[in-house]
Amino acid sequence: MQINLKKVASRWHGAIVVAPVVSLSILAARALGWMQPLELAALDLSFQLRPSAMTDERIAIVGATERDIENLGGWPTNDWILAAAIEKIKAQHPRVIGLDIYRNRSIAPGSQKLVRILRSTPNLIGVEKVVSPTIPPSATLKSLNQSSSSDVALDADGVLRRAILFPIPGQNIQSLGLAVALIYLHSRGVAPQMVEDGALRLGATTFKPFESGDGGYVNADAGGYQILLDFRGVGRFKTVSLTDVLHDRVDKNFFRDRIVLIGGIAPSLNDAFFTPKSRRGGGSPVRTSGVEIQAHLASQILDTAFDRRSNILVWNDALESFSIIASSTIAALTLWQWGRGGRKCSATKLLYVALAVAAIGGAGIAIGSYALFLGGWWVPVVPAILATVSTAHCLVIYVAAGNLRSYVRESEILRSRLAATASQLEAKIVRENASSKSSQKVPSAHPLSPEQESSRQRLKERYRERREPDSNGSTFNRD
Repeated sequence: MQINLKKVASRWHGAIVVAPVVSLSILAARALGWMQPLELAALDLSFQLRPSAMTDERIAIVGATERDIENLGGWPTNDWILAAAIEKIKAQHPRVIGLDIYRNRSIAPGSQKLVRILRSTPNLIGVEKVVSPTIPPSATLKSLNQSSSSDVALDADGVLRRAILFPIPGQNIQSLGLAVALIYLHSRGVAPQMVEDGALRLGATTFKPFESGDGGYVNADAGGYQILLDFRGVGRFKTVSLTDVLHDRVDKNFFRDRIVLIGGIAPSLNDAFFTPKSRRGGGSPVRTSGVEIQAHLASQILDTAFDRRSNILVWNDALESFSIIASSTIAALTLWQWGRGGRKCSATKLLYVALAVAAIGGAGIAIGSYALFLGGWWVPVVPAILATVSTAHCLVIYVAAGNLRSYVRESEILRSRLAATASQLEAKIVRENASSKSSQKVPSAHPLSPEQESSRQRLKERYRERREPDSNGSTFNRD
């Protein structure tokens, strides 16, 4: 069966023209990064709409609150208080302790006691800042190879959406969240593996490194080994204050077999970040403390290793481009067929059809992308919706312009016909006027034959003879 391309092009010319133009325009705008803010905002909205996960019972946070700082006389606290807190936590036999407090210098009193506690706690991990500006780790923990990184990756809008597993490629410096998670997994018989492309594998899951163009990102900083952070929600970890630990106001088995993270959670410490979950309802954004960020990372690693949930996955560039082209093409074909049906229609009617296509198509794409997000996929929803809406409205403009051109051509033809008709009427009127004038003239006499002329002369002579005057000047009739 042969396809008549000329006939197809004639019938679908609007869709054939508009869909490629809109698709290429959106792909170009996306490649230039113009849509990144909208796509990141859509990702944040997906996080906010998704129900928060249940509290992770495997992780506990010991946070330094504003009241703790006031009671302890400032922050960071001295070595004796920190050593006492670690000792009380250690007594409950946690799986691992993560100390999210920089301790590159001693704060007397209690420095020797803190050193002894650190040396006698092999399941304790400290932190350092590896990315510039750097902050050195505790010398004691560094010598024991029990130091990790506290570095985070922020986007241009100041929101934290990614987590760092290894801040420096080629160096075995793990982030705090990864380090405590690996120790916990080791106690459960799960060992890390490095696959051929250098990716980390835990159980049946491979942690695909973040790339600069993943999801809605364009030329993002993908330095180190990063992943997209899957937030459980706000307040999804059991938290106690440092003062409660020091005064034994926690249950005696509260920390047993858990990952315990110690760090500052007071707003005045400014160790907090905006996340996709920061906006809740119409209130002010809520920042998440750095120690809780590490807890989110550890929780995500544990869930992924135990197959409870997957990491956030993204489509490759070809599939993302195809989704944009497909959205524009489907909208164009649907609108052209539905609105025109192969017949000429007004732009006003097509506008209503376009609004319906844009609304239905956009809603369908949004719902579909959110369903995929619930399944662990981040897809480019904004470009697809924009492709659908733009295609619909561009087709209305295309049809309106075509109709306008048709009206102009028809007007020119009508004007030419009217001019020709006027010329014909004018010529007819001229002819009728000329005929009327000629009919009003006295017709000239027909020439007389010789016999008629002779008779005419004789009659004239006889008339003159009868009318000749006498000597008195009077006329009389001779007969």
